[in-house]
Parts: sequence; structure tokens; C-alpha cells
Amino acid sequence: MEGDYNFWQDFFDRYQSLSDWMKMLWLVVPPAFVLGLIALVMRMRINSKRADHVPNRLWTYNDERPSMAIGGIAPAMKLKVPA
Repeated sequence: MEGDYNFWQDFFDRYQSLSDWMKMLWLVVPPAFVLGLIALVMRMRINSKRADHVPNRLWTYNDERPSMAIGGIAPAMKLKVPA
């Protein structure tokens, strides 16, 4: 009798015995997760391509200008100052 066990038959038998709202969750959650994951990956790829096209002057401006939030020194200078 041990060789007669079928995983898929047991799986679908348990699925049929679930309540309707649990069946709905089984049908909605996995595709929603996959679509959300695809959206995050696509956003990351688009943002990384945008970062490649940012002119160097913007990085220079943001790194070398004084910032009042860190005591009026430039972020690039803060990295050089010993703690």
C-alpha cells in the first residue's frame, strides 16, 4: 500500500477541501507575487540605465558642494576627515 501514494492526488484532494476564500488566495497570490517581482526588477534595470546617463557635473555638484546638514562641509570632504 505504501507505493500507492500519489502526491498530486493528495495535493488536489486537499485543495478541493479548502474554503472558497482560501482557493481564491491560492489562485491570486502567486501570480501577484510574480508580477510584483517582475515590476521591481524592471524598475531596477530602468533606474540603473538612467544612472549611467547622468552627466558627471551632477555627481560633482552633489559631492563637492557644502551641505549644512553635515556641518557645512562637502560630502566628499567628510569622507576624507578622520572620525
